[in-house]
Amino acid sequence: MNHKQYKDAFSFVRPSESFMEQTRLRIREQIGTARPKSKLTNWQIPAALMACAITALLVTILTKPVGFPTETSPPESTRATTATTQTGVRQLVLDGSPVQLSELVFAPGAAIRLPDRLDIGQSMVDSIAPRNYVSDLSDSANLIVKATVIDVRFNAYPLKLQVREEDYKAFLTEEENQYQLMTVHSVIHRIRIDKIYYAGESEIKAGDELVLENIIEASDVGSPGSILKTCHQYILPITQTDGSVLSEALHSDYEAVIGATDTESKHALLFTRTPQIELTLNGGVIFFARRDMPGVEQGAGWVDLINDNTVPVEIDIPLNPFELYESEEASWLYRDHMKLRADKAFEGDFQDLVDGIYGLSRP
Repeated sequence: MNHKQYKDAFSFVRPSESFMEQTRLRIREQIGTARPKSKLTNWQIPAALMACAITALLVTILTKPVGFPTETSPPESTRATTATTQTGVRQLVLDGSPVQLSELVFAPGAAIRLPDRLDIGQSMVDSIAPRNYVSDLSDSANLIVKATVIDVRFNAYPLKLQVREEDYKAFLTEEENQYQLMTVHSVIHRIRIDKIYYAGESEIKAGDELVLENIIEASDVGSPGSILKTCHQYILPITQTDGSVLSEALHSDYEAVIGATDTESKHALLFTRTPQIELTLNGGVIFFARRDMPGVEQGAGWVDLINDNTVPVEIDIPLNPFELYESEEASWLYRDHMKLRADKAFEGDFQDLVDGIYGLSRP
């Protein structure tokens, strides 16, 4: 490893101070300077569960037939209106026109704070094009569920990396410089399983809780699918990881890695470069899909979910609180390609899609 290769390898570990300062300023502008949300205490956990339980009740009332009308509805200005069925349910009705994200109704969620010392590199949502998610599912997803997010927090893994002797002696003047310090951060989502579309060999069932952990690379915090909102409901493809905070390739580049490298959970979100499939309180489903993605013949994202009732979603408010990189490239990638369905056939269509991927048959 020569000097240039060494610098390139560590470019994501130690970003320039000027870049870090600019990033901190942008974070403060968007989320303020409050301290990060700490891990829930024992008395706070039941409160969080109760809050999301109340939200789940609202979701049930608003999205399933009941015998009385509900009071929650979108703003009157929305081009997506609501209609009351004979059972009294307010259901999102689309007229074929684009719908603004701000017009849709979601559960209120708790504010999420980034850790103070989180190093954020340049967003890769601008440079990594998403693939066709349906074609990737069978090779990568061990579990596909509908779930409500109970809480979101962050883990920090401080590590000391020992550079190989032949590398540091070649260009480092002091022996103590053979060690490099870094902190790997991860985002933790605690979710409650509301419905299972595919479980493979897992024994997990509806009502269970699951912890998901995704390592925040030098780019992921700017990706709209990497940090979810508390009390919001999503359809999530989940994968199994090797349980290490460092990739095998990065591990092999050093003489030794000192520090705890085991993750809290081996379950992780898939497809974090674009928004996850998200459900509204009044029967809408938002998803990313682009039929004309260059280099992706089948179309990118969830193109298989597009039907005649699908309309575009105009992203007029942030998809997550940490979208720091508003660029034409990001717009090209996903902002102009978010879709909305509100027809009752969506659940069946999605289940049929999953069953077809895994060769399952249902009565």
